[in-house]
Amino acid sequence: MEAQKKLRLALVGALVVILVLVGALVWSLTSDGGEVKAGPVSPSTVATATGGGRVDLSEPRPGNTVPATSQASITPTGKVDTWGSVCGLAGVELKPTVQVNLPAMRTKVFVDSTYYYYNNLTGPGKRADGDVPTCYAHSSEGAILAAANIELMSWAGKKSVELVKTLTYENDAQQLMLKRAQRILERAQKHGEYGAILSKIVGYSIEVIDENNVVVNLAFTRSDEPGELYKNTFKMTWSKGDWKLVIPADGEFEIEEISSITDAGMVSWIL
Repeated sequence: MEAQKKLRLALVGALVVILVLVGALVWSLTSDGGEVKAGPVSPSTVATATGGGRVDLSEPRPGNTVPATSQASITPTGKVDTWGSVCGLAGVELKPTVQVNLPAMRTKVFVDSTYYYYNNLTGPGKRADGDVPTCYAHSSEGAILAAANIELMSWAGKKSVELVKTLTYENDAQQLMLKRAQRILERAQKHGEYGAILSKIVGYSIEVIDENNVVVNLAFTRSDEPGELYKNTFKMTWSKGDWKLVIPADGEFEIEEISSITDAGMVSWIL
């Protein structure tokens, strides 16, 4: 009995200590009115909370919640600003190349051996099997990732029409591209030929025009020409809560061969 009594007293004492610590924490986080203070978290706070260095945001896990709010814009009411994202991803003001920090990513198979990158906070937020993935965060990283996935999936012949319809900005150029994609699809279906060419992203840069428009340059290699290095230019616009590719009026993209990533003014694609 005496041993049980001592054990019970020890447990009660430990509980009191825990309650005191919790009370101190709540007091430090609240304002005069007792409401939790909201505001952006500084990079130094994130580094301290996570041990510094790049945080793996590809999958949610316990203890990986601080970066989600630290990278997001916070409204005056304390809510995370999604910039109208169609799937509710938090957004931020756009940044130039030197300030971009691509998050850790995973890959998911699309069709015809093609694949795309994804991150739970950057996008694509909608990625059901077999569907064209959509919904990227309003951020420079989101715009770059959206452009990169368009490049990677562009060889998926079976989905050519759906890709154009889903991932491009609605204008006259889109209608012309849809007709072209339909002809390519019909020809492939007739001859049973679907492209098996794969692209690999190796570099990028971004030019911010305004908060709704950017120009993304991507350096990439192709599986059918492994010794060559190319650059493709994508004009991306924030439309209806997602990043969309603006197709040039003539339907032709600025693809050129380059000697190196550095000479083309880009940085390496490191994940």
